[in-house]
Amino acid sequence: MFLTLAILVLIGALASAAVAHRGSWVERLAYTLVFALTLTPFAVTYFAFAFDRFITRGLVLTVALAVLAFVAILYWKRRPAEPIGKPEPAEIVTILLAGAVAAGAWLHYSNSEFLVSLSSYLQRGEAECYYMQTFRFSPELNPTLSGPGRDLTYGIINTPGNTLLTAPLLAFLGTQTFHVLYVGFQVLVFLFVYLILKRWTERNAAAWVAAVFAVANPYMGFIEVLDRNVVAMAFTAIVLYTVLQHPQRYIINGFLLGLCTGTGLRFMPGTIAIPVILLLHAAKTPARGYVLLFATAALTFAFNIPHLFHHGLHSLGQTSALPGLSFSAILGGERTPFLPYPTGQFYAAWLLRFWGYRRSRSRASAPPSCCAARVSGSWCCCSSSRRSSPFSLFNAIGFMRTRRAFS
Repeated sequence: MFLTLAILVLIGALASAAVAHRGSWVERLAYTLVFALTLTPFAVTYFAFAFDRFITRGLVLTVALAVLAFVAILYWKRRPAEPIGKPEPAEIVTILLAGAVAAGAWLHYSNSEFLVSLSSYLQRGEAECYYMQTFRFSPELNPTLSGPGRDLTYGIINTPGNTLLTAPLLAFLGTQTFHVLYVGFQVLVFLFVYLILKRWTERNAAAWVAAVFAVANPYMGFIEVLDRNVVAMAFTAIVLYTVLQHPQRYIINGFLLGLCTGTGLRFMPGTIAIPVILLLHAAKTPARGYVLLFATAALTFAFNIPHLFHHGLHSLGQTSALPGLSFSAILGGERTPFLPYPTGQFYAAWLLRFWGYRRSRSRASAPPSCCAARVSGSWCCCSSSRRSSPFSLFNAIGFMRTRRAFS
């Protein structure tokens, strides 16, 4: 186990140095974690789905050694001219905060759902879909089978891109697989939110506050297990930062975009292609760059496609026509696939209701504070730019729906 983990970390470190050879210590650490968790598992999972094979320790180790050789050659060709310098004080603080996030996530995680699903799978051959698809690739959990059964595995209502992250690690981490990944993705959310805000504001304090809030808020606090939505959120931050910071790394960006699209629920993270295109356009990307990036993303995503033949468009979350969904979202205040408007609108008000404008337990103190936040926010939008005025309308509608929920 320790040998395989060491190889995965080495792969991540070499790939990180090749991709972000001019990056900071924080960026190097972030990409080391990304590539350690994705490069070898991607190759292993692709092989397992393509040839209907169980994922064993030997398979993971063999593929890891092959990936290590490839990454070592890539690093040798793209190695930095000068070694990375000493970390700045702000970088040391960020790394220490990341360590604190990891420690907190390790203690916060609950393994009960995994153990219940494992027990159910061993007794009845059934489990919660996320765990069930992972268990299908373990020879120890399926001793009477010669393989996972590709068609049956694709038929499980869980996007295979999620299993890419869990099934290979299950081979050598066992019952701690989801625990380790839970910690890893909490740290990834923290690091990449920090990197995005640091690039945007150029202020460490603002980036620290945003990054800490990204992992230490009521929504995240309620999630005690490895949740596919958190995985999708982490990959969204990874893709956005990489396209923003390294727009000419077309293959890497395509690889990360393909992984992101296969995570979460019903391939909905694929909608991130829209901001990716906008960022590429802002970077004046040539046509060749678009083709290379999206071709790589398509190849990375390809092993998910057979899943669609089992569940059709319902795998994409589309259960009714788009006009009906839009009507429900905007006028009905309901949360619908592809239209996250209600969640975005309610979140600020929900935080105020959770904490209150003052430190008070009085339920009545929440609606006035929500009203004040909405009115002031809408006024700022209108005052700053005329183009922001439509957002004021949505703010007003969102507030009316929120106010009705509080009343």
